[in-house]
Amino acid sequence: MDRGAFYETAKALAVVDVPIAHPENTVEETIERILGKKYVSASHIVVLEGGKLVGIVTAEDLFSAGPEDRIGGIMDSDPPRVSPDTDQEVVAWQAVQK
Repeated sequence: MDRGAFYETAKALAVVDVPIAHPENTVEETIERILGKKYVSASHIVVLEGGKLVGIVTAEDLFSAGPEDRIGGIMDSDPPRVSPDTDQEVVAWQAVQK
């Protein structure tokens, strides 16, 4: 892959400075953990279990849920997934389709 092509891939555009939660965390625990921190993107909370992506929660869903609700109960367990080498236009198309 040439260098120019790399800059148009999902890997080149990915950020890792995002809020993270575990499915068993409560909404209250998750909010307490992310308050006061600055993230590159905080529109979605990434849900990991054993270091693997198991879902995402939108900020809207997080703040509209009850404090004792579990993240696993409000997450989207089938978020769009792409390989690191996927072209950025394919990534964008899949994101708007979801």
